[in-house]
Amino acid sequence: MLTSSAVRRLSLPVLAVLLAGCAPSEGEQGATITTPFALSAAMAPEMVAVSEGLFAKQGISVRLNPGNGSAQALQQVATGQADLTTVGGSDLLSAVANEGAPLLSVASKKQVLPYYLVSSADAAITSPQQLTGKSVGVLSVGGTTSQTLNLFLAAGGVDPKSVTQVVAPNSPATLDMVRRGQIAAYVSNLEVASVLRAEKTPATIVDLDQTVRVPGAVWVVCTELTKSAPAKVSALLAGLAAAMEFLRTDGRDGTWTRTLALFERDYPEVARDRAGLIVQLNAQYREWFGESGAAADLKNSPERWQAAIDFATRSGLIKGTVPAGTLYSNDYLAR
Repeated sequence: MLTSSAVRRLSLPVLAVLLAGCAPSEGEQGATITTPFALSAAMAPEMVAVSEGLFAKQGISVRLNPGNGSAQALQQVATGQADLTTVGGSDLLSAVANEGAPLLSVASKKQVLPYYLVSSADAAITSPQQLTGKSVGVLSVGGTTSQTLNLFLAAGGVDPKSVTQVVAPNSPATLDMVRRGQIAAYVSNLEVASVLRAEKTPATIVDLDQTVRVPGAVWVVCTELTKSAPAKVSALLAGLAAAMEFLRTDGRDGTWTRTLALFERDYPEVARDRAGLIVQLNAQYREWFGESGAAADLKNSPERWQAAIDFATRSGLIKGTVPAGTLYSNDYLAR
């Protein structure tokens, strides 16, 4: 088991590599996008942009590289092994504020925070104060779920050091660890929460965005790339914006006909459970486009970034202060 103080110690050697600087990974016409985890419904915009030729229409050839955690994904971007990744806003804040990482959010993939606190129905955890002295499952210590948990605790005035973070799978089955008393709760992503709800599993599911109103998921590049190849950054974002519109149109009736056809052709491992994938895509749809299905707002939110800085500063999760404007730019989105 690793405590919250260990979270910070473990993250330092990994993130220290980020200071090395970065360079384009494959020249002006090629790009690598690394994902923080295996391909899934959450990565649908990137997958659609590749399979539907939306990046190609922007004159750029893109390779998707599934990763193993947000820290690794940021490291690959910062060292030029990849051009772009998507991580939680808190991950980027920590890397920039604590390590001086040369990274920048160039668009918002999700305005809302797509994470949930899952506990049992008969021992419900609904507030940060209830977690004091308890163990909580996170996907990776120091990663997005870990950072999100720390912000949730800080919002309730709870010292993150008073909570033990335990590595636990991001899965509906992790609820068994809660029932056995190994952990009091765990932080899950939207897909897991959607499956638990769809299967009517007895559980308490708390939407962390209601407490921690910080940037949800953002697209990140190395700062140097915006200087050496700004057109490349804009081309990547144009392809992703087109993919978001493709998904908004295709998912409007909840059938996902064109998206499923693409996934079955190019990503059969993701499309293996067709019914489950539809459940996950429908849940993603609500977080991408809201209940009204409005066009996605890809602009970074100054208000959410400032809230993230305020939470992290008050809780001691970042060193000193960092100007919000150094974390993001909306200059590379189509006007």
